[in-house]
Amino acid sequence: MIIRRLLSFTTLVLFAAVLPLNSSSFVSAQTGEDICPNPGTSSYVACVQEVNQKLSACDALGTGTTTWQSCREEIFDDYGFSAGDGPEVDEGLPAGAAVTAIREDPCGENEYATDILGIPVWYKYLDVRKDVYEYDSGDEVEGKCTPRLSESGGGIDPTSALPIGLAVLEAMMVIAGLVAVVMIFWGSFLYLVSQGESDKAAGARKTVINAAIGLVIVIIATRVVSFIATRLTS
Repeated sequence: MIIRRLLSFTTLVLFAAVLPLNSSSFVSAQTGEDICPNPGTSSYVACVQEVNQKLSACDALGTGTTTWQSCREEIFDDYGFSAGDGPEVDEGLPAGAAVTAIREDPCGENEYATDILGIPVWYKYLDVRKDVYEYDSGDEVEGKCTPRLSESGGGIDPTSALPIGLAVLEAMMVIAGLVAVVMIFWGSFLYLVSQGESDKAAGARKTVINAAIGLVIVIIATRVVSFIATRLTS
């Protein structure tokens, strides 16, 4: 019972910690191609044309202004897309500054978390990048760091699931290691309170030994998974 509660609590902490990033978009929407569903269909083409016309109307209001930003956000909301057209308008930018180019830069290790309380997050082995918006004024504004999935043939590459799966597997092993540590302490406690009763003392020793063996196996397995994931994603 204690082990199940500990495992459930740790799992909830892990998923609660990574949900905010998971719910955000992987790419920043700039055109109708970014927010319209079902690529390759006639409805997709019609949606792209309609969205791009509306976005052009927003651009006529003055690219980079607060009004332009609000106009685009309303369009994204109408099509069920969380507004991800870039960073909020920087008050330090000159009035009417327009975006001239967008590039992707890798995020540094100190710009995003790869683990929560020592437990790896699901995007640990994904490529994490940020959009950098270049303005005609010479200024640059950085977007948020978001994990990027590999693309192939106009869609998401199925191999992107491999690094995610390895990260989840590593997280489960770390949780198993924590449970093993708890069991070692629990077995030690049972041994101390056995009061010389041979049966209880033997059971406590068995608990400690099994937990210790399990901990060693988990540590080795975690290292192996980490090594494989690092080699595959490097």
